[in-house]
Amino acid sequence: MNLQDKVKQFVENVVYFLLLFVYYPLYFFMSLMLQKEIFTFRLKRLLNIRLKSNIGHFGFTDKFLDVTAVSTEHEIDFLRHRGPGYIERVTLWTARELAKLFVGNQKVSLISDGQLKYVLLSTMFAHALTWDAKRKMFAMSFRELNQLNFFPGFNFSARHVWFNNDLICIEMDNGVEYYSRGSYREDYELAKLHLQICLTFHAPGLAHNYVHFGIPGTMSVLSEELLSRNSVLYNLITPHLRFTERINFQALHVGKATGNKQNMFQRFFFPRQWFPITSRQFVSGLARKCSETHISRFKTHLASPASKNDDGLNGSMKVKEAEVPNKNTSYEPPYLKSPYLRKIPYLNFLAAYYTVIRKFVTSLEPHIDKDEWKLLAEHMSRYIPDYDKLNLIDALTSLIHQTAVVHFCDHQSFMNYFAQDYGCMTMRYLFIPFTKNPQLWEKILKKTKLRIEDVRKNPACLLNGSDVMKLRCFQNIFVDYIPTTSTKMPLVDIEYNFRKHPFLDHLTIKFFTDLHALDSQLKRKTPIIKIEKSDPKDIRAEGLQILPLKEIIGTICF
Repeated sequence: MNLQDKVKQFVENVVYFLLLFVYYPLYFFMSLMLQKEIFTFRLKRLLNIRLKSNIGHFGFTDKFLDVTAVSTEHEIDFLRHRGPGYIERVTLWTARELAKLFVGNQKVSLISDGQLKYVLLSTMFAHALTWDAKRKMFAMSFRELNQLNFFPGFNFSARHVWFNNDLICIEMDNGVEYYSRGSYREDYELAKLHLQICLTFHAPGLAHNYVHFGIPGTMSVLSEELLSRNSVLYNLITPHLRFTERINFQALHVGKATGNKQNMFQRFFFPRQWFPITSRQFVSGLARKCSETHISRFKTHLASPASKNDDGLNGSMKVKEAEVPNKNTSYEPPYLKSPYLRKIPYLNFLAAYYTVIRKFVTSLEPHIDKDEWKLLAEHMSRYIPDYDKLNLIDALTSLIHQTAVVHFCDHQSFMNYFAQDYGCMTMRYLFIPFTKNPQLWEKILKKTKLRIEDVRKNPACLLNGSDVMKLRCFQNIFVDYIPTTSTKMPLVDIEYNFRKHPFLDHLTIKFFTDLHALDSQLKRKTPIIKIEKSDPKDIRAEGLQILPLKEIIGTICF
């Protein structure tokens, strides 16, 4: 650290200390209100005034089903074990982000080509990848952005990205494509910055919805309502549904992440509320995406057929016709039986965990009361059509895999490999190619301190530090996992409590042993598609271990 960086760090710490005079009282006040709320719920429980969980529709034009009311027990559990961490992030962490803004440390870098390809293949964005047989490239579409009405000042201009070993192609909303190789590199770099903005919104706004809503929330309510507390089925699934009911209700009916009123009080004290659409749009989008995802998972899944002469990809990205999936008629993730999708590192990583979880569920299946499962599945089918037609092992494996692995890994892969260094949800400038409109750029930048030469060299300087700060406040609270010391959360620390069935303990031990063995294997395994670093700052996992087992949290709790 040079002298200038040391001075900035000192000033940042001083500003942070001064801000604590504002945020510490807020921290203590919110903590006091939290304890008051817990006391009130406990008193109501003592007086037998209990709230009951409920399932109902959410959304406006498109509708879907999830939690519409939270039980007293689940409310107390969430407030006790998850509430304090959120208060710390809302107050003290926000003060730190403001201090960083004051000294000019709220910046993001323009992502390198290598890191961009790695992020698309090795994080939650992999769910959205398709194979373009005509171009012989992986593809990701942002056409859904056309359906949203963003607040003024938010520009989401990328509409498509294609890539293979040698080339990245970005299509913008003007219909023009920009290539990583060619004579218009400056325009491509600007297009790539706009792509970063779209990716930052796509993850929490469009891609992750089905993981939270639908089956997990509905199962959380019905399992408490229908199952015996001593049954194997209850004790297998409920540890993976802890806090799910409450966190889903928060997202759908409280909307603290998306209730952007754009007033001065909110901008200073709660800059996390910087989602670029209204709560109504957000919830409507959730309903539409969840409905589409669940329908596609239950019905036949068709993939784009590959060309018989599909030889356009070099090396490990090559996809053959036989590897493109034809159909998937169960609720299993589509990448399980598809060599085409299993080439994608992130999906390969998730599939490996599915296999281990399925082995565990299969070992427990003879001990699960089939009448109890039938009762639960029939009730589930009232909310999730055709759920009662699913095989028990498939259904339970998919549930545990979704809540205990996919959810956390979607969040943290996005944070670790992309959002922390490259995430920003606000672009104040429309996409205007440098090469065709240099005079217009001169006019635009005239009112700023930026020079056209600096912008052409590094378009990331167009991003506003306050916008980066607000996005980081949002991510600190709603995207990043907030640890807790008051209860065990990691997958490998899950307690299944088969009290009435102690002979099953050896199966649990075997499950955890298999998970640790898989974690070690993934570390040593080389991804089929390996993306080399194109910049020293690029981040890579160790082998195929996208995230270490010890970090994976076993429930949807954030």
